[in-house]
Amino acid sequence: MKIPDSRNSDSSNIAAWTLFSLVYKLSGLCNDLREKLHTCQMQIDRQFPEKIRDLFKVAHFHNQEVLRVLFSLKNDLPLKDSSQEKYYGIQELKNKVVLLLISKPELFSVEEIFYLVRQMHDHPLHKKIGGSYAILWVPIPSSHTWSLTDELNFQFLSNALPWFSIRRPWSLHSAVVNFIRKEWIYKNEPVMVVLSTDGVVTNLNATDMVWLWGAKAFPFSASREKELWEQENRILQLLIHGIDPLLTNWVEEGKHFCIYGSDNISWIREFNGSLKKIKSIGIQFEAIYVGYRNPSKDVENVLDISIEENLSISLSTTKMKWFWLRLESIKSSVARVEQAAHYNKSLQHVLRLLDACETSNDWMIIGEGSSTDVVILKGREVQECLNLVPELAENVTKLGLFDAMTCAMGPPLPVKPCYHNEILPYEEGLTEETVFCSRCKRPVEKFVVYQCNVTESAEQ
Repeated sequence: MKIPDSRNSDSSNIAAWTLFSLVYKLSGLCNDLREKLHTCQMQIDRQFPEKIRDLFKVAHFHNQEVLRVLFSLKNDLPLKDSSQEKYYGIQELKNKVVLLLISKPELFSVEEIFYLVRQMHDHPLHKKIGGSYAILWVPIPSSHTWSLTDELNFQFLSNALPWFSIRRPWSLHSAVVNFIRKEWIYKNEPVMVVLSTDGVVTNLNATDMVWLWGAKAFPFSASREKELWEQENRILQLLIHGIDPLLTNWVEEGKHFCIYGSDNISWIREFNGSLKKIKSIGIQFEAIYVGYRNPSKDVENVLDISIEENLSISLSTTKMKWFWLRLESIKSSVARVEQAAHYNKSLQHVLRLLDACETSNDWMIIGEGSSTDVVILKGREVQECLNLVPELAENVTKLGLFDAMTCAMGPPLPVKPCYHNEILPYEEGLTEETVFCSRCKRPVEKFVVYQCNVTESAEQ
């Protein structure tokens, strides 16, 4: 029988204890490093919100650092492009104006999504300047966690929309989400925050601009919104732009037409009866029904009756929603630039139209396609005005329908001649329009006045 070598046994024990000692020390080091890493991560998390705020206080050469901190710290390919079924890095957004579309995972209604695509992706200017801007959808749920419904909504829409979306929005850092909610005032209603090419926030919400002007609003800054309102002088075109080709043709052809709304079928029948009398005497006058604010299923009944009784043309229910979406956007946009209303005629018309829609269910706006003037009436005023038109056939031939109605709706004309003079500053299109005297309200004869504004003396 072989006796074990005690020396080999001692060596094995020593090796085992040495290995155990090393494992114990390494385990302690790992625990210590884990604690320090946790402490560092907590410190980073505490400082991260401040880092985000500071990021928007300094100038940048491009938007990459801003987008990296917001969306690309944990993922080198944070962007999803459903149109090409690919993932991209933030480099795809370099040198572009970026519209951060922030909303709940269900985004908009179906009608609003179609209209957004129409305004931004299918807009005539998209081919020319589409490479200068990009939409990035950043979905944020109402609660602090993503539900299964939220994820399904996001996956469905992000696979269908023709713009970028965040690839894994549920992985956004809580500090980023909190920053968006607090600093960009996101309250679960869709907003479009605009980042310039150098990462500066130029507009906290360009949604209304996009609904109203689409790609024409580029670069979508707050100053651009004011500029667009200063240029806007055709109220009918503003109301119906991009909704229906027929309406666009009416504007371009300079036709007299009216847009009207009501939820009362009796009023609609009476309105159309007056309209037929006007057409029977040879006056060309078109009308289109646009429903009413927050339409219910009853609007379908109104449309059915309109077709059955051969009443005026009506928008489809989808296009009705587009019209009222534009009207609501006009209201919101005007509220931001209302200080300009005192010198902008279009803004004044818009404010009167909004008042008519909010104070009466029955209203009408009438004008000539490209004209800068319109008549806005509500309630019984509409029928009173339309009933006067057949009596104005002679004036309609002389002045045009719009100007004849303007005269008829005003106070009785004085018998004595009025020699009041007014000098109006030049405005594009003014010479083609009929101008009325501010005192007697009759059309005035036009003269041209030239004024020299040179201030230097002749000796100089």
